[in-house]
Amino acid sequence: MMNLVRLSTVCIALMAAPLVTAAGVEASANAGMEKVEVKRLDEVLAKPNIDWAKYTSVSITPLDMSTTTIKAPSGTHKRDIPELTEKIQAPFKDLYLKAFTREFSEDGLLAEAGSKKSGTLRIDSKILELAPTYIPDSTMNASGRNRAYTQTAGKIQMQFDIYDAATGEHLATVTDKREATKMWRENNSVQNRSQINQIMGTWARIFRTHLDDLGEK
Repeated sequence: MMNLVRLSTVCIALMAAPLVTAAGVEASANAGMEKVEVKRLDEVLAKPNIDWAKYTSVSITPLDMSTTTIKAPSGTHKRDIPELTEKIQAPFKDLYLKAFTREFSEDGLLAEAGSKKSGTLRIDSKILELAPTYIPDSTMNASGRNRAYTQTAGKIQMQFDIYDAATGEHLATVTDKREATKMWRENNSVQNRSQINQIMGTWARIFRTHLDDLGEK
């Protein structure tokens, strides 16, 4: 009887507790931020009255794909939607890190990974969604008829969270979706890697040249 009473008490407590959704967690993380217009980026939320000029270096953390979803093209069979294995994730993570390292190294702005030095920004990034233009049909693969041509490999949606590396204060969140330059070509691993590289390079250049715009309204 005692166990039933305890279980009842727990259930009542859970029913009375506020429901925390993913949207609620995100809203909490972005509390106190305001929308800022930054050239070439879809959505930017930043804390007001931040002296961005005091930041003279940037630390880049590895790309996170632990919560990435795949938005398959219309008509794709569920059996053909691939799992995001480490092998599939590898080129995204590799090309992201290379692009941002290269871009910030050119101006001497790159700080060591894990740096908590004053005046350093930390950029944490994650892919929210991959929307490939084409996913091979497994029945076609079995027959060897799997060559396809598309304008682009697809779109990548990213979220970038910017922190003060020394204090851990969350300063800004950037969400952006883009695709490579449209041009008809064979859809294969070599071409897809080239397009991922182009997209990551574009983001890296935008961040290097427009970080100061976060302070503008």
